[in-house]
Amino acid sequence: TFSQHAAVAALTSSQDCVLEMVAAYKARRDAIVEGLSRIDGVTLPGGSPMGTYYVFPNVSHFGSSAVVAKRLLEEYGLACVDGGVFGKEGEGHLRIAYSCPLEDCKRGVERLGAALASMRQ
Repeated sequence: TFSQHAAVAALTSSQDCVLEMVAAYKARRDAIVEGLSRIDGVTLPGGSPMGTYYVFPNVSHFGSSAVVAKRLLEEYGLACVDGGVFGKEGEGHLRIAYSCPLEDCKRGVERLGAALASMRQ
């Protein structure tokens, strides 16, 4: 069948595209982690993620994660997921994806830093 032929081609062809994709996600992750490290009141327990395209920073310094996520969306146009939806251990955290282009990740974390700074005042 065509799907078996596709599987053979995928397994026997060059994997350069996979290496390129892994490098792109690493660059995005590194940009987000570096940007988060520069935001006062934000920590990244567990350090840099190794097997996903999300970060889970602690933002409890700014209030409950539900309130922070809602304000970020409604007042600053930044979409994050309230960590509390993942259970009590997620409270105080946000889930932030870095599945967008690198420049968007950089711009997003800069906007996040500015938004949280204004929320602190």
